[in-house]
Amino acid sequence: MAHKKYLPGQIVGNNNVFFLEELPPLNDNGRKRRYGKFICPICHNVFECRLETITKNHGTKSCGCLHKESIKKIGQKNKKDITGMKKGHLTAIKSTEYKAHDNSYI
Repeated sequence: MAHKKYLPGQIVGNNNVFFLEELPPLNDNGRKRRYGKFICPICHNVFECRLETITKNHGTKSCGCLHKESIKKIGQKNKKDITGMKKGHLTAIKSTEYKAHDNSYI
C-alpha cells in the first residue's frame, strides 16, 4: 500500500499542524514507522512526531504545550486553601505557589 506524501508547508490532519519535512523511517519491532517535523499550531515550536498519529482524528494536536496548559488549569482548579489545618504536629500557616516534584503545592 502506497503511503500518502505530504508537501512542506502543507496543513496535516484535522488539528491544523503545519508539516515541514519527512524524516527517514525508523524501524519499530520490524515495522518501519514514518516520522516528520511539524510546527505546533499553538506555540509555533518545531516538534517531531509519527505521521500516523498526526493524521488520526484524536491524534497529536500540539508539541505538548496544549497538554501542559490543560494540566496547569486542572491544578489551579483543584487547589484548595488549607491554612490553619493540622496534619499531625504540623499546621499550615499560609498558602504558597511553590510546587513539589509531583506538581503538588508545598
